[in-house]
Amino acid sequence: MISTIVLDLDGPLLDGRLRHYSCYSEILKEQGFIPLDIDSYWAGKRSRVDRRTLLKKSEAVEFYDEFLREWIQRIELPAMLALDQLQPGVLSILSEWKDSEIELVIATMRNHVSNAVDQLTSLGIMPLVSEVLVTGSDDGFSGKVEAVRRVLSGKLRRTALWVGDTEVDIRAARSLEIPVCALTCGLRTQALLAAENPDYLLDDLRDVRQHIVQMTKR
Repeated sequence: MISTIVLDLDGPLLDGRLRHYSCYSEILKEQGFIPLDIDSYWAGKRSRVDRRTLLKKSEAVEFYDEFLREWIQRIELPAMLALDQLQPGVLSILSEWKDSEIELVIATMRNHVSNAVDQLTSLGIMPLVSEVLVTGSDDGFSGKVEAVRRVLSGKLRRTALWVGDTEVDIRAARSLEIPVCALTCGLRTQALLAAENPDYLLDDLRDVRQHIVQMTKR
């Protein structure tokens, strides 16, 4: 039985395509560059095409340092976060898991704790989860691992499940010996996720719900 589910925020719970693209395109347009269309930009991002390569396609590669500064300053502003949308079925699924007394822990590499909490509150997610771990992007993989390790201290890790959408989530779960489910609805393509050999490779949270239901019937 699953007793704890560790959830990455961006991707598994929230669709951030519009936020990421709006931040990228606004910065370029303000400097007189022509951004890629949203489909081309998102395809590149999901395939792990680096920022320099994406900027080069708009002849803006020399603008990289300034672009990165602006990106960091803007991407988690409330106006940007308001562009995020819930992935299908998120609230009902989280509510169902909470009612089943599954501990729900969000672990995200966001940098602004208060903005993340405000967003989760406005979207109705906050009352459904036990903890929100905002680990910051500077600490990367190790920060996420240590934050989750503290939460799971003294608990049976084999009854936990990590749900994420990037290689960071898969590798973090592996380092803690937690089964991991990778979702293709977020920041990485199915091929990239499959190459990391997660325990389960599914489309979205609805599939995770169905998987857990099947597990309980065995």
